[in-house]
Amino acid sequence: MNKLTSYHPFRLARWHARTAPAGIRIGSPLSSAAALLIVLCGHHANAAESAADQEAAQTETSPAGVQAREEARPPEVEDKILVTAPLNPQQEAATGYSVRRSSSATKLDLELKRTPQTVSVITEKQIKEQNLTDIHSVLNAAPGITVMQYGVTGAGNTSYYSRGFAIRNFLLDGVLTSVAPSGGIMTRGLNGNNRFFAMDSAIYERIDVIRGSTGLVSGNGDPGATLNLVRKKPTVAPQFNAGVGYGSWNRKRAEVDFSTTLNESAGLRWRMVGVAQDGDHWMDRVGKKDYTLYNVLELPLGNDTLLRGGLVYGYQKIDDASPVTASRTGVNLDGLDPIPKFPGGRSANNATDWTFAKNENINAFLNADHYLNDQWTLNVAYNYNKSDFHTVYGFLDDYNRGGAYKGTYDYLFGQWQPEAELHNLDVSLNGKFELLGREAEIVAGFSGYRNKVTMPYYANQSGIDSYTGCGNTLRWVYCTPEEFNNGGLPKPVIRRNRQPSTDYTYDYESWNIQTTEKQYGLNLAGRYNLTDRLMAIAGGRYNRWVSDQKTRYGADGAWPGKLEELYSLKLDQSGFSWFGGLVYDLTDQWSAYTSYARTLDPQSEAGAIVGFDGNPIEERQNDTFELGLKGSLFGDRLNTQIAYFHTKQDNLPYYTDYYGCAWHGVPNCTYSDYNLEPVFAGPGLKVQGVELSASGSVTPRLQVNAAYTFMHTTWPDLTTASASTGDATGRYASMEMYYWRYGTLPKHQFKLFANWQAAERLNLGLGVNFKGKVKRFRSRYQKAYAAKYYPDADSSPYDLGSSTTVDLMAQYRITNALSARLNVQNLFDKTYYVTPRRDMYGAPRNVMFTLNYQF
Repeated sequence: MNKLTSYHPFRLARWHARTAPAGIRIGSPLSSAAALLIVLCGHHANAAESAADQEAAQTETSPAGVQAREEARPPEVEDKILVTAPLNPQQEAATGYSVRRSSSATKLDLELKRTPQTVSVITEKQIKEQNLTDIHSVLNAAPGITVMQYGVTGAGNTSYYSRGFAIRNFLLDGVLTSVAPSGGIMTRGLNGNNRFFAMDSAIYERIDVIRGSTGLVSGNGDPGATLNLVRKKPTVAPQFNAGVGYGSWNRKRAEVDFSTTLNESAGLRWRMVGVAQDGDHWMDRVGKKDYTLYNVLELPLGNDTLLRGGLVYGYQKIDDASPVTASRTGVNLDGLDPIPKFPGGRSANNATDWTFAKNENINAFLNADHYLNDQWTLNVAYNYNKSDFHTVYGFLDDYNRGGAYKGTYDYLFGQWQPEAELHNLDVSLNGKFELLGREAEIVAGFSGYRNKVTMPYYANQSGIDSYTGCGNTLRWVYCTPEEFNNGGLPKPVIRRNRQPSTDYTYDYESWNIQTTEKQYGLNLAGRYNLTDRLMAIAGGRYNRWVSDQKTRYGADGAWPGKLEELYSLKLDQSGFSWFGGLVYDLTDQWSAYTSYARTLDPQSEAGAIVGFDGNPIEERQNDTFELGLKGSLFGDRLNTQIAYFHTKQDNLPYYTDYYGCAWHGVPNCTYSDYNLEPVFAGPGLKVQGVELSASGSVTPRLQVNAAYTFMHTTWPDLTTASASTGDATGRYASMEMYYWRYGTLPKHQFKLFANWQAAERLNLGLGVNFKGKVKRFRSRYQKAYAAKYYPDADSSPYDLGSSTTVDLMAQYRITNALSARLNVQNLFDKTYYVTPRRDMYGAPRNVMFTLNYQF
C-alpha cells in the first residue's frame, strides 16, 4: 500500500481530492499526497486549537486565508477543479460550536443551510467548555428540548420533549437504535426510567438534534425530535488530552482522551476515552460513582474500504436516590386544604438509606465503509448492546390529605431488575450522479433492530410485617416524615412461610414483563437540483414494527409460588412514512425551505394498546409542516435558522372511566385487579410554533449557541357527554391517558451559551436557560381544586412556574499545553422546580474546577 494513503483509506483520499486546493489536478499522482497533507494539517491545527490563538486557527481556514495560500502557490499543474478545503465535521466539532454538513436528517450529505428541517448541534467543544458531563445535561442545554425530571439522573425517572412530544427516536452514528429503561436500550415507553441519559458524554464528537418528523431515518416515533449521537473516531495526527476536576458536593472527575497510530504501514489507528467520577449530590445522602471506557479502532483494507470497530463499557451506581421524588399533589383532594411541602427543602430526600440503583452497559459495534468509485459508497453497520439495571428502593410518594391516614405519605418499596439485549443492523448505498445535466444524489438502505427486554418487578404485596416503622394495612404502608426518620427504616420482609432475602427487598416476583421488540424497514430518498437555485428532496420508508409481550402477575392468595400468565400480546404493525421538501437558494448565504412529513407510530406503550374489542388500536398518525429560512454566514462559520412548524397528531390513546378489561370482554383477563385497562383512539394534539437559532462563530473570538422556541398547543374538545353512556363521545370526557405527558411544556424557551476570547490566554463563557410557565392538563376535579387554592402557575403543584438560570465559565491557558477552567452553574442560586407534581428541584449554585493538559 502507498504509505501516504495508509494514513487514511480511499474514503478520505477521494473526498479530499474532490476538495483539493488550487495547484492540484484531480486524478493526478499528487492528489493523494495533497489529500493527506490537508488532513494532517487539519488535525495538527485541532490539537493546537485550544492552546493557540483561536483567531489564527480560524483565519487559516477562512476564505481569505485559503485565498492567500492559493496566491502563494505556483501553478505547477493545470487545474481541473478549484475548491477550498474546509474543515471536516470531526474537526469542526472539536474546534467550534457547529458543523457545516450533516446527514442526520435524511441520510443525504447536505449542508445544514440546505437541509429542509431544523437541525441543532451540540459539539464536543461546547460539551467540554460548558461542563456537560452526561447526555442528560447535554439535552438540558440543547435548543428546543424540554427536560421533565422526576428524580436524580440515573436513578430517577426523566422525560425529554421537543415540540410538545416525547423524544423516542435515537441514532448512534446515524444507525437506528432503541434506547432503554435499563440504560443503553429502551423499550418505546414515554415516561423514562431512562438510564441511557445518565451515560457519560465524553465519548461523543457531537450530538445532532433533528426536530420534527424524521421518518426517513427513524421509522416510527412521535414528531418531536430525533437524536443522533456521533461517537469520537481516531484522528490522523496523534493527540492526547487529560483532565481532572473537583467541585461542589465533593464531586471528583478524571478524564483521558487520546488517539494514536498503532501500525503506520497498515494505517491502524486507535482512540481511547476513559472517565471515572464519584461524589455526592445536593440531595441529602445521595452518592454517585460511574466509570466509562471507550475504545475504537480504524483499519483501511486496501484503498477502497475502511473498517471501524469499538467497545464501550459503562458502570454507574447511585445510592439513596428514589425513582421519583415526593408528590406535591397528594390524594383525596376534594374539599381539602393545600398539602404542605415535603420537609427539608431542596436537599430533602424521600428515599430510604438502603435504596440504590446500579446500571452496567456493554456496547460493541462494527462499521464498514466501501467506496465503489468516486461517487458511490456502501455502508454497513452493526451494533450489539447488553444492559443490566438493578434497583432496590423504598420512598415516600403521595401525601394523604384526608381520611384515617391524613398527614402521612404512601410508603412504597420494591425491587426492579430489568435486562436488555439489542442487535441492530444498517445497510445503505449512497450515490451521486448527473440527471438531465444536473446533480442528483440518492440513498437506499435497510435498517432495523431486535430488542429483548426482561423486566422482573418486586412490589408491595399483602402480608407485610408491621415492624417497618410505619403504620400499615393489608396492602399499603403509610409513614409520617417523623416515622420515616430521614430514610432510616429497615428493609421490609415477607412472611407467609418465606425466608427473607438478605440482599433484596423481596424473594419473589410480583410481576414480570418479557418483551421482544423488532423494527426494520426499507428507505429510499433522493435530492435533485431542479434549477441552479432550487433543490427538491423526497423519500419514504416502509417500516414494520413487531412486539411480542408476555406479562405475568402474582395475586392475593396465589402464593407461594408462581406467577400466572395474565396476558400475552403480539403486535404487528406496518406502514409507510414519507417526506418531501424544497430548498431555494436566495443568495450564497441564505436559503428558504419548506417540507412536509407523515409518520406512523405504533401504540407500543404497555397498557395503551388494546381497545374495547380486545384488538390493538390503530397507529398514531403524525403530520408535520415546516417553513423556514436558513443562513450560513461569516465564511460558513455561523449557522442561523428561523422556522415555523405545525404538527397534527391523530389516534392518540385514552383511558376512560371504565376500568378492567375483563369487565368488557377483552380476552386473556385472568385477574381483574391487574389486567389491562382498555383504551380507545381519539383526536390528538395540534402543536404549532416558531424556532430561531444561531450557532457557530460570530467573530473569530466569539462562539455562540443560542435558540428561542415559541410553542402553542391546541387541545381537542373533550367536554361533551358522560362516560357512562359508553359511546365514543362520552369516553372522551374522562380522558386520562397521555395528555398529562404531552403538552406539559413551556410556551417560551430560550437557551444560550457563548464563549468569548477576552485575551490571548483568557476565555469567558456565559450561559442562560429560560423556561416559561407550564400549564399541565387537568381533569375536571383538578381544575376546580387548582383554581381554588393555586390561581398562580408559579405556586400550583399541577403547573410549573417560569425559571431563569445563569451559568458562567472562565478558562485560562497557563501554557500551550496546560489550561484551567472554572464553571459556575446557577450563579444566582435560583430555587425552582423542574417538573410539575413532584418535589424535584433544579440544582443549587455549584462550581467545578478543571485542569486540562493536551498536546
